[in-house]
Amino acid sequence: ASRVQKREHFIPALEQILPARMSTPEAGVVRVEAWETGGFTQQAMDSVAGMRVKIKAMPFLSELVAGTLSPETFAHYLMQDHLYLREYGKVLKGLADKAITPEAKENMSRAAENITTVEGALHETFLTELSVLSAEEREKVEASPTCQGYTDFQQTLLASAPYEVAFASIMPCYTIYCEVGRWIESNAPSVEALDAHPYARWIRTYGGDGFEQATARAAGIFDNLAAAASDETRAQMLRTFQQAARFEYMFWDSAYTNQAWPVAIN
Repeated sequence: ASRVQKREHFIPALEQILPARMSTPEAGVVRVEAWETGGFTQQAMDSVAGMRVKIKAMPFLSELVAGTLSPETFAHYLMQDHLYLREYGKVLKGLADKAITPEAKENMSRAAENITTVEGALHETFLTELSVLSAEEREKVEASPTCQGYTDFQQTLLASAPYEVAFASIMPCYTIYCEVGRWIESNAPSVEALDAHPYARWIRTYGGDGFEQATARAAGIFDNLAAAASDETRAQMLRTFQQAARFEYMFWDSAYTNQAWPVAIN
């Protein structure tokens, strides 16, 4: 299959899994959040309001918006995102297997089924073109300390925490990326300017209503889980969401600084 064909297969699969990262609303359409007003998702997002401001001020995102982010830095981010998705897929499958509501089981099952397609297409369509590393060299790349820490955090909660708390660990990957995606597209002065952007294809690939719908579905499940949970569990859900939001900040920062382990194994 050609790269174009693979990319066309890649986009709908992504829409079922990942947050609403980029989207361009029609003229005159007023955007609203992909989560219900007054719900637990909104409460969780409000609790990290300061962090969300700091995320949008990060050099990685500022330079991405301006189109000045170096290809090497962008490729490093994509490589770490590739490694993250590989482990994230296991968390999604675990959430499907352990689901305590039919809604959660259906949504996470679909996400888990599609993650392999997403990971493979991401590797093929972006890393092959942007990375200076060969395919063989990329297979040997380690997850950064932040990437490893983030996925370990999610997998530990999946194994040992209440289901609602484990679900909370995946939510900032939806909601914060949804918000960041809107912010990035709002900084494009025109369609023509976006056409000339060096990462326009990546921005448009991560765009579309499907991403926002995926965020809305996940937020709806999160809200319902919280509504049925005890006060103690809801408090754990909120703390977990906040920690996962920290990892989102750290992930972009680690990509920008080319974070590596301070000592090699060998």
